[in-house]
Amino acid sequence: MRHIAINTFKPSEDWKKLSADATKLLLETKAEDRVAYIKSKDKVWKALGKELIAHFGNKCWYTDAANYGARLDVEHFRPKAKVVELSVSDCKEAGDLLVQKLPDPEREGYWWLAFNEENLLLCAQVINREDKRNFFPLHRDSPVASGANRNIWRNEIPILLDPRKLDDVCLVDYDDTGAMRARKGVEPWDSIRVTITTQCFGLSRFQPLTEGRQKVLQRCTGLIEQYVRAFKKQNDEGTPNPVLQQDKNDALAGLWRLLDSGEPFATVAASCLRNSPYDWAKVLASQQVVAPAPVMPPSSSPAASPKPKRVTPLKPASAKPRSKAKNVSSGPKTSHATPSSKGKNK
Repeated sequence: MRHIAINTFKPSEDWKKLSADATKLLLETKAEDRVAYIKSKDKVWKALGKELIAHFGNKCWYTDAANYGARLDVEHFRPKAKVVELSVSDCKEAGDLLVQKLPDPEREGYWWLAFNEENLLLCAQVINREDKRNFFPLHRDSPVASGANRNIWRNEIPILLDPRKLDDVCLVDYDDTGAMRARKGVEPWDSIRVTITTQCFGLSRFQPLTEGRQKVLQRCTGLIEQYVRAFKKQNDEGTPNPVLQQDKNDALAGLWRLLDSGEPFATVAASCLRNSPYDWAKVLASQQVVAPAPVMPPSSSPAASPKPKRVTPLKPASAKPRSKAKNVSSGPKTSHATPSSKGKNK
């Protein structure tokens, strides 16, 4: 899951007018005609989808990849037509006592938010239509907004993670199979949220998705090991070695490219680095790549350092002084487009 800094985005004035006009007519529409009216105005969220893609790129906000789940949909985070109760047959965690139980199998959707930019995000079609559908579970103590009290929707306590909230994104990690999981040490409530989000969006069920993550994890692990091997040899020799320095530079440049925000599964690469036992890897994971990764020139001297300069190759956390280099670990232990309007009735 990628973090979307939504505060950097402002919809165009044309779209704001389009949304306001559609919402005004929606509020005047009879209840029995609302669903048909909303469907007839799908151009509103499709237009916003184009602006979101232009600003944030052509990657699903939940999978952090393009072309892993067909084209992008504009997802209504809160379902617009109806909300269906999440049952234990959909996800066993739905039976947890912290999950709100509905008195009926379904309830009124958030129709008044159909054209609201705060309720619209980008999601792969397969994830959106086949898995997420009309689910929107809440915490057991959450208020529930409806057409009669629609202004309280911001006070709800959703279970599903929101890529626009950094706190939510930071709850996510990945295992060696490419499956999404809760980060170690999170609170039980947050662990439930990650698990239910994974189930509702099918984020660990779609094979091409998990395989894509696995490839990035394997590539990232290999580059970490390359850097550590070169570091250990250079440490053992006790003298600068241009070849070994270049090996380290190449490994860092490869890792830097994997972290590029335009690359698929950049968040998976960051997770792999964070879970590494090496300080330099954790530092690298904390960097945000907002431009294409630099191409590392051949080293002309042992003192050459990787670009960008602010990423400094540090000693692994387990490394000892050079005089005792023979005890340094030889490697880390790793644990490891356009939106479409067809489909779901949300």
